[in-house]
Amino acid sequence: MDLKSAWILLLAAWLAAPALPRCAQAEETGRIIRGVSAAGMLDGGQARIYREKKSRQKKAVAGFISFLPGYIAVFLGAAGLLFLIKKRIKQARLNASARQGLEAAIKSKIRALALEQTAEKADLGPVGVMFRQHLRLGGDPRVFDTDELPYIAASAVDLASLTQLLTTMSGAGRLRLAKKLFELEEPRKSVNILNAAAISAADSVEGGPEAVILIYDAAGRLDEFIGRYCKALPPKAYSAYAGALMKLNKNSQALRLLKLSQKPPASDLPLIFELHVRLGGFSQAEALLTEVSRIKPVQRGQAAVEENQKFYYSLALVCEEKGAKELARRIYKLFMDTGQQYRTVTENYNNLAKVADQAAIAERKQAPAPVAEPVPSPAPALSDRLAREEYVAQMYREEKAREREREEMIKRADVGKMERPAPGTIPPVPSPSLKKGRLDGKYELKGEIGAGGMGIVYEGWDHSLGRKVAIKKMRSELKAYPKERERFLREAAMVARLTHPYIVGIHAIIEENGEVYLVFDYIEGKTLSAVIAEKGQLPLKDCKSILGYVCLAVNYAHQQKIIHRDLKPANIIVDTNNFAKVMDFGLSSELGDSLTRLTRQTVVGTPIYMAPEQYRGITRPETDIYALGICFYEMLTGDVPFSGMDTQAAKDRKDYKDVSLILPWLPGEVDKVISKALESDPRERFGDAMRFYQAIDSL
Repeated sequence: MDLKSAWILLLAAWLAAPALPRCAQAEETGRIIRGVSAAGMLDGGQARIYREKKSRQKKAVAGFISFLPGYIAVFLGAAGLLFLIKKRIKQARLNASARQGLEAAIKSKIRALALEQTAEKADLGPVGVMFRQHLRLGGDPRVFDTDELPYIAASAVDLASLTQLLTTMSGAGRLRLAKKLFELEEPRKSVNILNAAAISAADSVEGGPEAVILIYDAAGRLDEFIGRYCKALPPKAYSAYAGALMKLNKNSQALRLLKLSQKPPASDLPLIFELHVRLGGFSQAEALLTEVSRIKPVQRGQAAVEENQKFYYSLALVCEEKGAKELARRIYKLFMDTGQQYRTVTENYNNLAKVADQAAIAERKQAPAPVAEPVPSPAPALSDRLAREEYVAQMYREEKAREREREEMIKRADVGKMERPAPGTIPPVPSPSLKKGRLDGKYELKGEIGAGGMGIVYEGWDHSLGRKVAIKKMRSELKAYPKERERFLREAAMVARLTHPYIVGIHAIIEENGEVYLVFDYIEGKTLSAVIAEKGQLPLKDCKSILGYVCLAVNYAHQQKIIHRDLKPANIIVDTNNFAKVMDFGLSSELGDSLTRLTRQTVVGTPIYMAPEQYRGITRPETDIYALGICFYEMLTGDVPFSGMDTQAAKDRKDYKDVSLILPWLPGEVDKVISKALESDPRERFGDAMRFYQAIDSL
């Protein structure tokens, strides 16, 4: 019996079920009436019973007839629903069969194209038609593997049909798809498939970095790739992508990409060295050569490393071709020092050495006779203890002479004549009691804005001139020592005479209720230490700009016989117009000197920025040059050159990491400038702040 017959029987049973009880009841009533009638015993009561039963039967039949249309409607609805379900099932079976046929046809066509290694637009047309039909039939693109998807994507009008699939793919999967799609000459679609995850996963795919570079280059979007996706790559990815760029002779883009790594690992230095040579950055290359030769040696043990020999030899030839003879000679010398015979290294080295000697002889003949100038004797070696002690003693005597001269200046200073013409310095005379909560009757303290070693800094308001000022309340230790207090006040009055656009000026020195207050210019901006903390590293051009202002200020102060002695980024403020100004000129150290004499301490200053002679209680103008050198290093790298417990010994040994090894794209002369500024012997440093700046500005 088929399904249709079963449903008909079921419907008949459903319609007959309500009538069966009524029929049975009617039959029973009939038997009773017939029995009673036959006996002639039908009376009025029995007739009533009969009529009631008969009435109930009629009502039951009428009720059944009234519900019959509803039963029929339900039956017809159920039958229609059954028909639709049956039709859907049949259609689904047909669609599934059609999808399977289309999947098989698509896969077969793709295999044929792969075997023929052709993927012309005309060949991909049938694939696209079948795939679109497959999707219309409810097909899932995920039934196709990664080898088949590129052909499907290439045949599609756009990637909208693959959006759902792409969102579920891993970065490596997207890269493989884009790589194969690029091989099918679809660079536009390939580049749209790539995303940040795919670019970061390039190392996990064979030929991944090269494929990414080729795709973006073919699409004309290489600069977008470097600027948008290369700021937060895994560390190893930078060198991989740079190597891929170099294979396409995109050396400038490769160096630009490596700069985004901020602090490249040592393993990337040979690659950066090669880029500098090929781009003509020979000063940077020279600064890196020694470290690169350690990382990538010409030989290991007694065995030559042919790959490394080829590396150095080819770069030496490039140097010769571009006129960098000295760098080429140094590279060839790596072979000569190890006794390695490689191609024409010996011949080339000898030729370059001969040319260099001839040039030196010619230069000596043409050079004018040097003017005899007194040359300061270099500092004796640390190993020569007696000579070193004598040298330190001589420095100490010189410092004492300068200190005596400074003391005489302070004693001769007429405090009453130390007013600045503009905006005007008020000498340190006792002030009357506070008028309405104001210092000296006109300076109102608004609120604390900072604190440091010298004291607490408040924002203030000058009611006499209607402007903001910064008011610094000095440390209370001075209160108990009148002699040291008077010395500090005289020193502050002398510093107040410094009138320079790049020095934060002192407007007034006020004594109030036994406390000392200094009133300064109020500068809207950030300290250089805050700028470094925010940016991490500053570009060389920004360092030049900031240090230009600082060096002008320091040079002016030195001409006025004032040494800062605590120069550091926290004492340099960069205003909203990007001008830099120096704060606390001489004051922090003078206060420190006073406290040193009170507490019997021997060292004043911030240890990280202190020059070696400061540890011995000696300061001179070159002491500020040393601090400027450390500031320059910190601005470039984001770190100070010396750290740890024994910084004094490290400074004496100049034991720090060269900037060129941290930022190998900077000019190689940066190391020379910093090295000269950080000489342990102050007489070997730059003579003044402007010479230091000229060296920086020439980079």
